[in-house]
Amino acid sequence: MRGAGAVIVLLAVLLVTGSVAAGDDPRLPLAEVGWRAAWSMAVDPVMTPHDDTPIAAVSAHGLVVATRQRTVEIRDPRTGAVRRVVAAPREPTGLGAAAGMLVMATKAPSPAHPSLHGYKLADGEHVWKQTITDAVKNEGPPIMVTEHAVVVVGREKKGTVPVRSIDVRDGRTLARVVRPVGCRPSSQGATTRLIVFAEQCPDGVRVTAMDPNTLRQVWTRPLTSLRRPGGDADDADTSPGVELQVSAEGTTQVWVAGDDLGFTDDYVFTFTQDGQLLPALSARPTLDSPLDRWSQPLQRLEFGEPPAPAAELEGFDSARPLPAYLTSIESGSGRLGAFPLDIPASSGQLLGTAGDLAFVYVKDENSGHITAYRRVRGHLPGPAALGGVDPAAWPDACTLLTAHDLRIVADGYRPVPYRWALGDLTWPKPATCDWIPPTDSGAVVSVSVAWVARSSAEARALFDAAVSELRRDCDDIDDVGCDYDPVADGDGLFSAMPDVYSVGRRGNTLVNVGPVIAELNTDSPSVLRLLGPRIRANLGGSGRGRPVHGSGWSHVTDSWLSDAPVVDGGVVYVMGADREGGRYTFYALEEATGRPRWTVPTSVWSFFAVADGVVYGTAEERTCAIDATTGRERWRYQMPSNDDAVLGRDHVYVFGENGVVALDKATGRQRWRYQERGNEEIGTLSEVGGLLYASGGGGVVALDRMSGKVRWHRARLGGRAMAVNKRAVYAGDGDGYAYALDPATGRTRWRTRLSGSIGSVVIAAGGTVYVTGEGRTYALDATMGKRRWSFLGEPVQEDSGRVAATQDLAYILGPDERLLHALDSASGVQRWSRALPDALSTEVVIHGEAGYVGDEEGVLHAFDAVTGTDRWSFRTGARRIMVGPVVAGDHIYVGGSNGILFALSPADGTAG
Repeated sequence: MRGAGAVIVLLAVLLVTGSVAAGDDPRLPLAEVGWRAAWSMAVDPVMTPHDDTPIAAVSAHGLVVATRQRTVEIRDPRTGAVRRVVAAPREPTGLGAAAGMLVMATKAPSPAHPSLHGYKLADGEHVWKQTITDAVKNEGPPIMVTEHAVVVVGREKKGTVPVRSIDVRDGRTLARVVRPVGCRPSSQGATTRLIVFAEQCPDGVRVTAMDPNTLRQVWTRPLTSLRRPGGDADDADTSPGVELQVSAEGTTQVWVAGDDLGFTDDYVFTFTQDGQLLPALSARPTLDSPLDRWSQPLQRLEFGEPPAPAAELEGFDSARPLPAYLTSIESGSGRLGAFPLDIPASSGQLLGTAGDLAFVYVKDENSGHITAYRRVRGHLPGPAALGGVDPAAWPDACTLLTAHDLRIVADGYRPVPYRWALGDLTWPKPATCDWIPPTDSGAVVSVSVAWVARSSAEARALFDAAVSELRRDCDDIDDVGCDYDPVADGDGLFSAMPDVYSVGRRGNTLVNVGPVIAELNTDSPSVLRLLGPRIRANLGGSGRGRPVHGSGWSHVTDSWLSDAPVVDGGVVYVMGADREGGRYTFYALEEATGRPRWTVPTSVWSFFAVADGVVYGTAEERTCAIDATTGRERWRYQMPSNDDAVLGRDHVYVFGENGVVALDKATGRQRWRYQERGNEEIGTLSEVGGLLYASGGGGVVALDRMSGKVRWHRARLGGRAMAVNKRAVYAGDGDGYAYALDPATGRTRWRTRLSGSIGSVVIAAGGTVYVTGEGRTYALDATMGKRRWSFLGEPVQEDSGRVAATQDLAYILGPDERLLHALDSASGVQRWSRALPDALSTEVVIHGEAGYVGDEEGVLHAFDAVTGTDRWSFRTGARRIMVGPVVAGDHIYVGGSNGILFALSPADGTAG
């Protein structure tokens, strides 16, 4: 633990020295040292469909933003206050601001053409309109606004692209040209006096600048060396990715993806306003001492990747400093400077600059906000790119975990350190450390020092912003898979992990103690849970994450949970599959604490019962019995197809395409078999008393459970719609009739005509039978079959479980999938209804006077089953609930796509 102690001492030093602010030394000239937030405003902007960027523009006279209310706000760039609100004639698709004018591109309904509009920024007066006949219908034309002209690029036609220049002030057409499409346009931008295109051509990348007033070419620069052999401009596999960035002052920067060319490094070419190539060919910003003269920042907030380390193993991830950066160019030399912001990398979008202000949009939980950052001049004790902190003050990443820490995962981990070298700046100690497992099947663990701030407060603000971004990404159901661990959330700890559909993605844990922010990366969610607190402790922190109360617990697996847990004899059994779906793991956990009794790999992919020390499950074309104490297989039965199975008093019943097969539950030997005429599939099976009732395509049949002999058979009934108790067998047919059959003889006791076909849900509760079909639930008297009432709700799918019932109430999901109704079982009168924040995604479970249901945002809701009032809610951190809710013993069990099984306290819904 000597390394951990050194880190703690280092943090103490940083806490003392890190509070030194940029001072003004009269003996030295002031230099640019970074950016500081001047103001921030909440906005609700319209986003561009292709890159999810706010439709906005910036000039010295105004910051303009298109809103979802089909208006354009004109804001004071110095304060953010709204000066004017302009009503858009149609949905805005592009904005520009120059020469005291606002230029707006709008859509138009087909067959009309989109148009451009000019407004005065001072008072919002509409000055001119231009219809763009050569633009794509139903889409606004791409526009580039310069000091005096707006340039419109039309749609490609017959190998040419029309380009038009329009006077910003009065809408007059200044020039028209038709450009041949010999190259594939990749990116474009506008300075105050030029429009610039980056194009991918057969002979390489070409950069062309044009006069926006005359549309004459001013200069062109071919980058012919950046081409794969045999490259084709129209072939995305052989053409490199190209991104063009411009500053208001006229600097143009072209970023070319080196990995697309088969090279390790990216490349950047920087041109002045007159096309002079500046001597800066590395895509990594210069990070030396601040210089006196910096350009307006470019439209790029990413810092750049570090070089690949020269070591025996390639870095587990291209780690980099955590903050977002504004990149500027020093006049004369063309060297790049990177100045950090107080937001994490890739979370913000630079909208533009005006004077000494830069405007950055950041999406948040509601919509987003725009922050204006002002240049700061002064002196810093260390490099401006690191916020003034000397890189020597960064801790050694290999001290954040030790070999002793890794023993809780496995013995034999070995560290591989990596030193960062970004531009002219080098770190004397490793900023990344990969821990390599002793076997190929083990989890690689990577630890990086993501940032060291000048104070604990600055570090916590950046950490909180990074966590908010991760949490928002994880909660966004439309985003690519991400979950988080709600237990490892708090006291400077947050873990995000891939969901079940994110094969190959790694999870990461952010840790903040004092001025240091560390990041842990691995593809094992359980390792994230284990090692995150160890890093925090080694940095001198303490805490247990979210406060824990009650009797709940949680267990992290490296699987997606494939079956609802079963509790038996003080043990919780749960099945999981790896994220590629090829391997399965069986977990046996202590019911009281969640501690593992054993974990074994298995070929079983689903289990259906636990009894007498045996777990029964199914796999591909087989049924298995597994010893509940050791996890070892006792017997298996090979099936000709992937059928289902249930456990009876003496037998395991396998049913499906091959009828019903009864197996001795002790040995797995076949006792008897029943096959429907015509080999009809059996869909539902239920053992009551001495009979086994099967329902399928051939009707409803009652079998002797010991011999398999047919007691009675009713054709044309059943399907999957069947419920059985000691009083009757309830079923439906395809003609819309519900039946009650004598369980001993199969004779009809009553038949009731309903509207439409009978669905898959038949529930018998108390004296009421509930039958669902085509979205309507019918309540029938169980004795006479008389229709009591009906309710139109959500169209219920097979086995959806969206209807639950007790002796007195029926719980039914309404047409709005967020609304749950509780209806009186006798009269159908609504007792209560409640709306959930999101659509329901699990079955409704009623246990005593409490009800439980999960929604599509991975939240489990507990409510009073009698009154419908909220009891508590628990956010699983998963994008979707995969198993549960299951009420058993002292817990409510639920599992999500993050691979975590939660055993929640019924009293307050907490988990350890």
